[in-house]
Amino acid sequence: MRFGNLSGQGMLPLVLCVFTLAPLPAIAATAAIATQAAAIKAAPSEPLDRAWELIRKARRAAANSQPVQASETLVQAEQVAGLLSNSVTLDQLLATIATDQAKVGRLDRAIATATRISYSSMPPQACCIPLRAEAETAIVRAYLQANQGTQARQFADRLSSEISRSQALAVIATDLANRGQFTEAISLSRGIKDGFHQGQARYGIIKAYINGDRFSEAVKLAETISDQSERSALLNTITQWAWRGGRYDLAYQVANRIPEL
Repeated sequence: MRFGNLSGQGMLPLVLCVFTLAPLPAIAATAAIATQAAAIKAAPSEPLDRAWELIRKARRAAANSQPVQASETLVQAEQVAGLLSNSVTLDQLLATIATDQAKVGRLDRAIATATRISYSSMPPQACCIPLRAEAETAIVRAYLQANQGTQARQFADRLSSEISRSQALAVIATDLANRGQFTEAISLSRGIKDGFHQGQARYGIIKAYINGDRFSEAVKLAETISDQSERSALLNTITQWAWRGGRYDLAYQVANRIPEL
């Protein structure tokens, strides 16, 4: 069979003939496969990637004052994260999701997510504070920012980990001091079991005294501390802030109280 010259106008009838002879269902199926392939190519291939994509989407919603949408997207991220086989990676994602849920005010969901995290999981390149403790502290901060101090304290008191509970109580003690409730803050700090976090609470109270220009009370609290290293550090902090504020006589007086180590 001779087709003659296929160039120019002679090509058009042949092309139309070929497309006319092709079954329409086959063409539709080919288009559907192409669309599906494009979608697969565009979508993240791993649960970790998909979970982080959803977390970023939730954060954009939160930034646009859409807390409900942000929370629902974080729920989806948690469901996808559940497909991970590595428990440490899963706990890292859960800690991020719990923290973000707390930030958008969904404390019930944040607490539920945090309870899934193991206290033995640590953040990357960190040594001391478990991922779950960091998430639980974020929940306490969210309570405090919502002026729900009673709920924050109740939540902290229920924590099963001593480290997590101590860190949470230190945050609450500092918040009380910043609100001018120094008696309550000092009393709470004395009940903190972990020495490091008890020191954090005392430092927060001292700074609140300084911010309120109550240097004499800051000195008085610092001098009640038996550990010389901590007492020296706090008195040195008070000295520096007095000097920065132009309280030079006071700075000299406090400096002379710093014990020699």
